[in-house]
Amino acid sequence: MVVLMKEKAAADIARVEYCNKQIDSAQGKAKGLKRKLAGEKLKIGEQDEIVAASGAGIAEAGEIIQSLDAATAQAGTQRKAENAAYVEETSTDSLAKELLSKAKARLNAFYNPSMGKGSASLVQISEHDQLSSRQALRGVVSLLDKLITGLGKELLEAKLQDENSQKDYERLLADSATKRATYVKTISEKEGSKAEAETSRVNFKEAMETEGAELMAVAEYEMNLHQECDWMIANKDLIAKSRDAEAEQLRQAKDVLSGANLSFLQGGASNLRGGNALRVGCHGMACR
Repeated sequence: MVVLMKEKAAADIARVEYCNKQIDSAQGKAKGLKRKLAGEKLKIGEQDEIVAASGAGIAEAGEIIQSLDAATAQAGTQRKAENAAYVEETSTDSLAKELLSKAKARLNAFYNPSMGKGSASLVQISEHDQLSSRQALRGVVSLLDKLITGLGKELLEAKLQDENSQKDYERLLADSATKRATYVKTISEKEGSKAEAETSRVNFKEAMETEGAELMAVAEYEMNLHQECDWMIANKDLIAKSRDAEAEQLRQAKDVLSGANLSFLQGGASNLRGGNALRVGCHGMACR
């Protein structure tokens, strides 16, 4: 029995050590899971910011592209209108220049017979009248020359202006195409970042769910450990004293039993010796 009590005491000590070890392990695991959960939550917040920033960047780039497309379309409409005006102006001025040139040629043919054919058929006029007519002709021809020269300049200026407008339009198209390509690339990159962040966010949320469930299981396990072990841990000294007291009682009881057995054995031996003496005294006699 004493050996059994020692074994029970050793088992109590081992159980307390096991409980402390398991509780410490559960608490350490719970702390680790809580740190992981906090980290996952922080990462989810970071991914939320990336998704929001990427979405804002995509929207902004899209608005810029729309503005570029609208400006390009407007420039195209304006360029068509300018070119149509140039064509109409060129046609009008060219026609006017042609008519003025024809008028000049006819005047020269009429007033300067030497400059035109069929002058022999013209009505003969006095030298005075011819001089006056030639002076008048020079004034008219000079005016026509000025008009023709002016129209020529206008046609040249209009042509240069139209060419410059076309070059400006082409530069605008090239610049707009370059910017558009840049913003299209920006949208593509931000869409990739957004998709990646959304995927990461889902993974972090799934990890949080897994770790949260694991934390609940650890908390339940720790609670069961406390229910099973707290009393034993709190009263380990009392239990040890109780085991010692029981062992001591068993030892005392054993000692008592051992003493009683010795007394019994000693008394039996005395009785045996007395009986033998009686038998010796009665030898040869009828012993009753």
